[in-house]
Formats: sequence, structure tokens, C-alpha cells
Amino acid sequence: MKPRVLALTAVPVLLAGSVAGCAPGNRGNAEAAQPANLTVLSIQEPGHGKDYFLKQVLIPAFNKKYPNIHVNVIAVPWAQFDSKLSTLVAAGQAPDVFSHWGASGFADYYHRGLIGDLTPYIQKYHWRNPNIPDKLMRVYQVNGRQYGVPIAFFPSFTFYNRTLFRQAGVPVPDYSWNDPRWTWDAMVRDAKRLTKDYGKPDAVYGVNWNMGNADSYGWDWGVDLYNQGAYQTGMPTDNNFANPKYIAAVKAHQDLIYRDRVAPTPAISRAVAGTGDPFLTSKIAMEPVGAWMLGQAAQAKMNFGIAPIPKGPAGTATPVLYTDPLMMAKTSKYKDAAWKFIAFFASTEGQKMWTNTTGYPPADQAAAKDWFDNFKQAGIDPNYLATLNRQAIANGKESPNHLIVGYAQIYDFLQNNLQPVFNSDKDPAKVLPPLRASFNRLLKQVQQAAAQ
Repeated sequence: MKPRVLALTAVPVLLAGSVAGCAPGNRGNAEAAQPANLTVLSIQEPGHGKDYFLKQVLIPAFNKKYPNIHVNVIAVPWAQFDSKLSTLVAAGQAPDVFSHWGASGFADYYHRGLIGDLTPYIQKYHWRNPNIPDKLMRVYQVNGRQYGVPIAFFPSFTFYNRTLFRQAGVPVPDYSWNDPRWTWDAMVRDAKRLTKDYGKPDAVYGVNWNMGNADSYGWDWGVDLYNQGAYQTGMPTDNNFANPKYIAAVKAHQDLIYRDRVAPTPAISRAVAGTGDPFLTSKIAMEPVGAWMLGQAAQAKMNFGIAPIPKGPAGTATPVLYTDPLMMAKTSKYKDAAWKFIAFFASTEGQKMWTNTTGYPPADQAAAKDWFDNFKQAGIDPNYLATLNRQAIANGKESPNHLIVGYAQIYDFLQNNLQPVFNSDKDPAKVLPPLRASFNRLLKQVQQAAAQ
């Protein structure tokens, strides 16, 4: 999972009462008397972030229902999450509950045999939260078995700076999802009008494509970088670096920089980022990016808006989705208690606590209403946000880093081997096709490592 700056827009709220149908059934109350000591691995965040929420909000509420289940939170910096998890596993002390809050994703944990099957507990307690969309639940199913329950959901939108649009005399792109006018070409057209003084210290750039990585660039050109079925197995066996559609997609992203001159070069981006986030500091007029930007822009008191992802040449608009699940360690000594904790967090009650404390969007769409309302003061229409959120679920695809094994190595490959395209104007038609063989060799190495 990418590190995300805390999206705080709310203050801590403790909610009383439970939501029918969303928490473990009556049998759980009888078993609550059985003592258990759970460990939850989290990451450290400033303010009312994940570790604060777990320690100060969720666990006290959980203990009112299950007083004999003691929950200890281990919180580490984002960069240390994976190494801490590996250290605990090697020591025979795997955390009972965790998420993919580091660089690795669900697929890595599943193929390493670290996570337990939640299906028996879902069946045992007749658990179902109808407010969590089935599509999000299916992300963490393998062969019909549930290995994770979503507790956070970040869609992607096109964020824009209203002030810069007004100054440039460009109408804001407050389109509905299926509006045929909102296309890649329309985005580029607007970005040209918004860009000024390219390359100078006070430059404004029309657009910065900050959604996903290069493996999602082809989605709205009608092609995926990975072979069909890769997201289901977690193990790609082939790639589309030589596919003309993928080459065209990468060329379009490169053109934003070198032909259309509406996006900053990587060198300019690094320089601008030294003074703060380029979008938040009004250096970027439009930025497709994950919904964590909502909280950041609201905190910065920006005059901003949101819009759908523009349609690509394939006629689709496919936002990258970032769904975070809770998982249970396969080796947990307290699986029943671990399930109770997961179910409580994933209930509408727990999800409202989550979003009202951290400002993060919940997977539960009833609780999401609180999240939508959080941005009313920032000038975001809650109904419009709810509609974009709903359409993102319907049309989006889960981030590959959650579903592909060995993604840290894949990410490094993409970053290193696409440098000639984005650090200069080298022709993608010459750079990309030779990468097919070398990328397949990497994929084979990842498969072999996962099999050990």
C-alpha cells in the first residue's frame, strides 16, 4: 500500500450502541467470557491516525462488549511495517490481526501462508454487513473463501484547483460520471489553458497524473499490463509491454510532459515537492489521485473540487481503488477473539468510529455518509461525492499492488525501466517492447521465490 498522509477532517467520536446484523451473533456473547490476548500490528501516524484510533477509540468500545479480550497494539513507522511483520512471524509471534499497511499487499501475505481463512467464522456467526459492497468483499476472496474484510476504501477522483480554473477562465470539470464531454483529450485541452510559465519557479502546470503506477496506465486504452487472470492468481505469467494499446497509453502519459507541456517533468516535480505537495501549493491545477487528497486539501483550506476520472480512448473511465482489509494470522492462538475484533471494526458502528476519528473513508457505505458530510465545509457537495464514490466502486479496479505477489520488485522494475520514457522523450515504441522478456524473467523469479 502506498503511504498516505493522514486525511484528518474530524474529531474523535465515540458511538454507543451496536448495529444489528453487522456484529458477531449471540454465540459471541457467550464466548466473550473466554480470556484472550490479541496483538494488532498498525502503523504510527500523526494526530488521530490509525494507532490513535485503535488505542483510544476502537479498543475501549470493543472492550465494553468483550471485556476479557485484551488487545495490544504494536505501531511502527510505515517503512518498517513489513520488516516488523516478518520479524514477528519468524519469532512465532505473528500479530493476530493486521492489514497491508506497508509496501507489500494482500497477495504477498496470502502466498506466504500468513493469513487465515475467515469463512468458518463468517459462517459460524452468520456474519454479514450488507453496507460493505460485494465488489469490495470479493477483492479479498480466494477460491470462494474470504481472507480479508474491508475496513477502508479509497476511490480515485480528479482533483482540481477552483482558483486556478477561475484565473485561467476555464470552466470547472464538474461532470457526471458518464458525461461524454469529459475525456482524456478534454483534460489535455483544459490543461493547456491552465498551464503558464512552464519550467519557471512560479509555473503552474495544468495536470499531474498521480493515480496508480505505470501498470494501470493502459486500463482506459483497453489493455492491462498483466495477462488475463493475473489478479485472480496473484502471479502474472506474461505482460503487454509490446502491445500497441499499452504503448499508446504510455505515449499519451509521456506526451503530457514533452509534447503537450502541461505536466511537470520528474525533475521539476522533485524540485517543486521540496516546498510542499504541488497540488496543495497551487502548482498543479488538476490531479487524478486517490481520495486521501480530500482530507489533505480540506486541511489546507484550498478552494478545490472533484470530478470523475476522464474517459480514455476505450470509452471507459477506470479509477484505481485502494481497499484495505483486516486479516487474521493463520497461526493465531485466539482466532475466535481475532474474528470478533475484525467483525466489530467492520460493523457500521466500528466504521463510523473509524471515519469520524481518522477522517479516512470507510468500506461501509452507511458509515460513508459521515465521511461525505465531512467535506461540506470545504465546498464539496456530499451528494455529488456520494455519487462519484458509488460510480468509482462500479467502474474501478483494485490497485495492482494489493493483488500481485512481489509487487515491491515489480514497482522497482517499472520505475527503473520507464525512466527513459519519462525522464526524456525517448519513443515508447522503442523502449517498451524489449521489456517484455526482461519483465517476464522477473515474474518467473517472483513465482519461484513465492514457491519456496
